[in-house]
Amino acid sequence: MGVFKKILISMFIALHVTVMVTAGLPDKSAVGKRILKSIAWYQIFFGLDQTWSMFAPNPSAVNSYLDATITFKDGTSEKWTFPRSSHMSSWDRFTSGERMRKYQQENLRSLERQDLWFDLSRFLEREITKLEKQGGRGRVLESVQFFRHHNIVKPPTEVFLEHGKPSNNYQTESVFKYQAADGVRHEAKNNY
Repeated sequence: MGVFKKILISMFIALHVTVMVTAGLPDKSAVGKRILKSIAWYQIFFGLDQTWSMFAPNPSAVNSYLDATITFKDGTSEKWTFPRSSHMSSWDRFTSGERMRKYQQENLRSLERQDLWFDLSRFLEREITKLEKQGGRGRVLESVQFFRHHNIVKPPTEVFLEHGKPSNNYQTESVFKYQAADGVRHEAKNNY
């Protein structure tokens, strides 16, 4: 094996050990912030990022998912569900399931991060417009109302659910409403 290959393999291993050690540090540690600043793009791209809250001392006990009611200007409506790893194929779950879960449960919280809700709404609007044109229906989006369905996962000492048996006892709350605008949109204004 050539010297160059050994150096590349050593760098690869060193990077991943650094990522694992840094991910194990408590959130908002000064050392973790400095290290992650330089490698965050790599960590996020490959889904290697994880918050400390997943591990200790109190991991999240909330089981939740999102869906939305899509209303068109002609008065019709449809339901859209945010991708859930429990409903994905093995390949999709491997490639994007955890990323979708993190985005939905850790970033899309009600009344927080309005910019992400707006981005999700705009993405959904683009996808709907594309599908409507392909399908020949041509319906125009009027609004998207997002709902979060959640329940608290009880410890196994209190309630035992058989493996693979999904919970169906969810509380529902309306979390964000997107109103589509008419006409041309300009996402950024460069006034120089």
